[in-house]
Amino acid sequence: MVNRIILDTNVLRSDFLITSYHFNVLLDFCAKTGCAIVIPTIVFEEIASLYRKELILRLQNLNKSGEDFNRIILNPKPFEKKEIDIEELVSNYIIYLKTKLGPNLKEIRYKDEFLPELVKRSIERIKPISPKGQEFRDAILWLSILEYFKEENFEHEISFITNNVNDFANNSKTDLHPDLSAEIKNLRPTLKLFNSIKSFAKEIAIDIEFITIEWIIENIDWDRLQVGAKQAVEGIDPTYFYEYYHRKNISDDILEYWSVLSARFSKKVDEFHVFNQKGEDSYGIEIQLSGASEIEFENAKHERFNKTVVFGTTIYVYVLNNKIIKYDDTYYPEETGLDFYN
Repeated sequence: MVNRIILDTNVLRSDFLITSYHFNVLLDFCAKTGCAIVIPTIVFEEIASLYRKELILRLQNLNKSGEDFNRIILNPKPFEKKEIDIEELVSNYIIYLKTKLGPNLKEIRYKDEFLPELVKRSIERIKPISPKGQEFRDAILWLSILEYFKEENFEHEISFITNNVNDFANNSKTDLHPDLSAEIKNLRPTLKLFNSIKSFAKEIAIDIEFITIEWIIENIDWDRLQVGAKQAVEGIDPTYFYEYYHRKNISDDILEYWSVLSARFSKKVDEFHVFNQKGEDSYGIEIQLSGASEIEFENAKHERFNKTVVFGTTIYVYVLNNKIIKYDDTYYPEETGLDFYN
């Protein structure tokens, strides 16, 4: 499964506020899989410039419309032109953009050392420089990507989404240009080109669009899980029981013994994460669940206390053809714990 998505400026320019359906599908895919969105610094710089120009143009049009309106009405009031701090809006936009693209956003910076290579590519017309010697900016973008590949160790596929198929794509416009593919061959990553957010959503992201919290709650076998709930609590590291006992001030005495009397999952999903099984067609889902457990505590004075305790754990299920086909019945102690504060 793809675990990095590199976006070009033209993708962001087509939807400045990234609110389109297909962009939402992409962001949903990243949220569910932990996939990182990667933005080269040159893209941030260029989108800021384009956004600035768009704001200036629209402000000019707004003021012109006000003046034109005054020309066709009787007794017009003096029209006051709108004055807006463009640079503040641009700064706020970049902050918005970085927030919207999610917590796994990664920025890759270009280096001053790129200049000799940029000059060489421009002179020799090496992709993505065009036969006319243009696309200097695209060359900076590409060198930033190459440097990123050199610094990181990638085992999964990386997607590159750009509308600029003339400079980055092969003749059929369906994949990366062979000259560019040759450059990354020894760097290990598989870089797949998509010519739009829509094409990415259609081929990859939309495959897991159906997996939502509501879908999981409806399709999971709760009866099966309830059988193992007590086992999940019994496997919790002893430190949790000691911590819980003393934080709740049950007794000033030392905890000697505890017993899990019962446990039951709440029929809700706290969080989930989707991943692809290596070498298989099915998806796995890591699901964080919580529930309530009744535990008997006994101190050194042989005093016993029953307490209802909230617990949380992680389970794994596997999905094929929109159905849950397998459950991992193993509970991992490091992923299960008591909630100290309830």
